[in-house]
Amino acid sequence: MITSLLWAAAATGFTFFMTALGASLVFLFRSKVSGSMQRIFLGFAAGVMTAASVFSLLLPAMEEAQSMGLPGWLPAGGGFLLGIGIQNFPEGAAISLPLRREGMGRARAFFWGSMSGIVEPVFGILVVLLAGWIQLAMPWLLSFAAGAMLYVVVE
Repeated sequence: MITSLLWAAAATGFTFFMTALGASLVFLFRSKVSGSMQRIFLGFAAGVMTAASVFSLLLPAMEEAQSMGLPGWLPAGGGFLLGIGIQNFPEGAAISLPLRREGMGRARAFFWGSMSGIVEPVFGILVVLLAGWIQLAMPWLLSFAAGAMLYVVVE
């Protein structure tokens, strides 16, 4: 159990670090970020989140459901329709850069961009602790995450 917790802390800590790294982009720009640069970062975030939704969440959810004898589309479709979510490096940039553009100080914009990723280590470790109890829900939870991320991309 301790080894699993350490792996979860390391992996989710890395994702938090990547979110903070994305948020650190506020230190590279002057007081205003141009509209075209903002669109580039938002487009990058949308592409990464779409790929992560499909390859890291939906496909594994479908495979997991099928291994349990369920139709793969059932939890994938159900979870996909219910989702709201977040993603790592581009998430930090997508949060912190608009805050900076609207006049928030660099350190404060960085803080809030970074904090958008703090849920990952917190819930990553919680999931390890509850893994035995939530195995049957994993296809649904993965699909929910995919739907949430794609909703964020579309919005």
